[in-house]
Amino acid sequence: MKTQTHIRRLLIAATLTAGVAVAPGLQADDAAEMKAKFAAADANGDGKLTQAEAKAGGMPRIARGFDRIDADGDGFITLEQIEAKMKSR
Repeated sequence: MKTQTHIRRLLIAATLTAGVAVAPGLQADDAAEMKAKFAAADANGDGKLTQAEAKAGGMPRIARGFDRIDADGDGFITLEQIEAKMKSR
């Protein structure tokens, strides 16, 4: 079971890496690290983070800023929303 979860996370990270452009001003290494952390925190592998997943997954800054990042107020955030928030700074 743990192997399947690990493989799923790696696949999600690879998909996110391939499908999301790096936000301007964000270094490629930083973007890759963010994508890996996001995938690791995404406990159920759905490509979205709840605030609880962000907290439990070792992303305390994301958890603290969750409401500001969740621009559409749907209760979860995506990697694209995180990158958009980073870009707006």
